[in-house]
Amino acid sequence: MYFYPVKLLPLLFPFLVLALCQKSLSAQSAIGAITIRATEYNISPEGTPLAHFQARVEVQPAVGQAYSLEQDCNGACVFENLPKGSTLVFSATKTDEPKIWVHTGDLILVNKHILKLDTFDHPALLIAADADCNGAVETFDIVTLRKMILKIDSNLCQPWLLLNAAVALPANPLQEVLPETITLKNYDGSARELEFLAIKIGNLDVEFPQPRSLAFAPDDFVTLPQPNPTRGTTWFGVQLPAPAALLLEVFDTGGRQLFEKQYFAQAGKQVFELPAEALASPGLYFWRMTAGRQRASGKLVRM
Repeated sequence: MYFYPVKLLPLLFPFLVLALCQKSLSAQSAIGAITIRATEYNISPEGTPLAHFQARVEVQPAVGQAYSLEQDCNGACVFENLPKGSTLVFSATKTDEPKIWVHTGDLILVNKHILKLDTFDHPALLIAADADCNGAVETFDIVTLRKMILKIDSNLCQPWLLLNAAVALPANPLQEVLPETITLKNYDGSARELEFLAIKIGNLDVEFPQPRSLAFAPDDFVTLPQPNPTRGTTWFGVQLPAPAALLLEVFDTGGRQLFEKQYFAQAGKQVFELPAEALASPGLYFWRMTAGRQRASGKLVRM
């Protein structure tokens, strides 16, 4: 700590006022924390947190130079003090453990797919089978995976692929641009939770959740909940012309609110999940989704 002579205080006063003002402005622009989560894409309804991945945000401020921030994460990590009014582009990667869960049985599955004896019917399987990232599942993928298993060459073009969990996978993911980033435009400073789903390349002997079909009725902004009836997690498809705050509510047959959560939706089509714990026990429930002046509701059965 520094002590200044009393005679110097009048001279230092303007600088102290300036420092306090700057601190006050900084506090006024303090940003709610943005939590980045990543889960393994598997059949577990609650998801398995992904260990040891890297998260990155590209910050494009309304004023000033763009910059980027990176963090090492374990299941989740938090970015703070991001400027309001900026465009934020989040991405996540995982480059370690390239050999985990890859074995000879996966080579057999790829070969069956190539020979059309038992083709992959899930977009995540097609992504996992494209070991050389050339946009097709073919013999070269078997060669790449065999080299890794035999420890001849342990390099995969990407050991893991982390995708925006709010976007449904296309039916033919190898021929389309995949949602590897999450973008927040004109960030308002509120706290958010963003999630990525991780697909392990080469791991094919796994049961993925059924692909989500985003079929919207005319003039509807939300799909019916799927699956319904459900034994666990349920999800809704949402399509919006512009970013908006979504409010999802669940009620029992007596009209008592059991669950309420606000989500941030981007423009376009995306998916939002209703966690299993929102439906406490088997029975009939009612849901309601609100986005601005738009509102949709319906029934949901927990088995």
